[in-house]
Amino acid sequence: MAAPSLSHLGSVKARWASPSASRPIARGCAAFWRCRSRPGAPSTHSGARSGSAIGAAGQQVQRSATRSVIVGCLDSQFKEEVPASADRKRWVHFVGVGGVGLSALARVAKSDGWKVTGSDIAESSMVQDLVAEGIPVSIGHDESNVQAAGGELPDVVVVTSAVKSSNPEVDFAKREGVPVLKRSEWLAGLTQNKELLAVAGTHGKTTTSAMLAWCLCEIGYDVTAVIGGKVPQFPDGSNAIINAATNRFVLEADEYDGAFLGLRPKVAVITNIELDHVDMFSDEGEVRDSFTSFASQVQEGGCLLLCGDDPGSAALKDALIDPAKYNAMKVATGGTFDAKMQRAALAEATGYRRVETYGTTPSCDWCAMSLNPNPQGGTDFVVVRDGQPLARVSLQMPGYHNVLNSLAVIASSCILVAGSTSVRLKALGTGEEVEEAIAAEENAMKETAQKLANVLCNFSGVSRRFEKVGQRPGLFVFDDYAHHPSEVRATLQAARQRFDYADIWVVFQPHTYSRLTHFLDDFASAFIGAERVIVSEVFAARERNTCGISGQDLVDEITGPVAMYIPDQQSIITRLKFELGMRDQEEDSPVVLLVLGAGDITKLGPALLDSL
Repeated sequence: MAAPSLSHLGSVKARWASPSASRPIARGCAAFWRCRSRPGAPSTHSGARSGSAIGAAGQQVQRSATRSVIVGCLDSQFKEEVPASADRKRWVHFVGVGGVGLSALARVAKSDGWKVTGSDIAESSMVQDLVAEGIPVSIGHDESNVQAAGGELPDVVVVTSAVKSSNPEVDFAKREGVPVLKRSEWLAGLTQNKELLAVAGTHGKTTTSAMLAWCLCEIGYDVTAVIGGKVPQFPDGSNAIINAATNRFVLEADEYDGAFLGLRPKVAVITNIELDHVDMFSDEGEVRDSFTSFASQVQEGGCLLLCGDDPGSAALKDALIDPAKYNAMKVATGGTFDAKMQRAALAEATGYRRVETYGTTPSCDWCAMSLNPNPQGGTDFVVVRDGQPLARVSLQMPGYHNVLNSLAVIASSCILVAGSTSVRLKALGTGEEVEEAIAAEENAMKETAQKLANVLCNFSGVSRRFEKVGQRPGLFVFDDYAHHPSEVRATLQAARQRFDYADIWVVFQPHTYSRLTHFLDDFASAFIGAERVIVSEVFAARERNTCGISGQDLVDEITGPVAMYIPDQQSIITRLKFELGMRDQEEDSPVVLLVLGAGDITKLGPALLDSL
């Protein structure tokens, strides 16, 4: 591909509203994983039989010995009271397996040779998928789910953050001495020996991590991936890519409940930092502290990639730098301190980690320039690094946020592929070896960027992220997970980019009382890009309404579009059918209906289409 001339590059930013306590991992988690991966390690629960049946008293003795093994592992004291059992698989039980987080981990565990079971409070499409893949899932929580015939117990129970300690399965496992790990602890062990690429951020991490995993596979770099959403272009349209032949692991790294704090990534991307989970963080300062802790865990020789367009993400660079080291490197240049020297100084000052930025501002290491809408409804742009164009990208996905997401994929992939050049080799100097190494890296990055540009145009997105549900004459229905004011604005900007000729209607389901209470003023102005808004009752999720708030309170505050409060979904469908029926398909503009929210409002789009 011919590189465009720099004289044609501009910096045209699409319309966008930019976003204005860490929890320790259990100390025994790593010990547990060392125990499990040790060659010849004993089977931890010996419920399996060989020869004649074992009596009840013998089973109890063996369970007690088994508990001693696991507890010993968790206390970093490996004990070999129980002999290995060649005919028994390790067993992990996932509580809350129907969620996007644990369902992917269940798939990975099954691929790794574990016996996998799970439970969830209700039937769902995710549960049905797991059962179809051969993973037994019990509906409802009961201690019988955590024991097999003959009293066999799991080696470990893994729970989501939403599961309470009073859960009967968790309570039973603890009484029986079965280790109970949070998802974060399980992830820390699962990825501890992997080449981990972790994508974190308040918004955009699902799309970015999915895009990263898919693109790497497309250009010949196989990965295992665990994503927080279904990806139509993944095998079977699931939320995971399973590949036992590779050590490379792409992970969506979640800040909720400190889930990402046990990770040690080779490459970490932080898309943005903003307060979202107000039930977990008291203010934005706590959120920044948590992300700073995550960023500091990038491996020596690894890379931290920050979004320079986001103030919260960009500020992490200063938080991680040792000022004395950085200034010493700057002085040593004798006045020549270009972008390459800055990166070398940053690496020296942050523990020999690359720290690079991406965005649409020219000061970023990786810059998206010449942004233009394309016929597919997405965006075309040019990737520029150190003033040099690397590739021209054409996305089919709309939205300025997806330009940033794809730029993060290009930057992180290029750094991964060209990462054999040590940051230490970039120390100040003019030796021929250094210059050759830098030139080789730049060539590798340009080649990789162009390969990625060739496949990014085919990436279609993630389920529930501006996902087209269907259409009828004069009507297009899209489903989106947006449940934060910044996400609502981003989705409306993307919709307006693709459908600048249409009327945009929104059905919004607030997600949790605490979030609506905290962000009420911000939500009030988030819907300005729409012509009409319907707000449903709040989806409570894990909360009770101690705030005394409802969807009506949001409607009372919304500025701009016509807004109304309709609590239940069936009544919303009835109202929509009435209003759509009043429109003249020949004279009126088509309607783009955005169904927004992280709860069960996702059912509304298909139900409406079925009723028309």
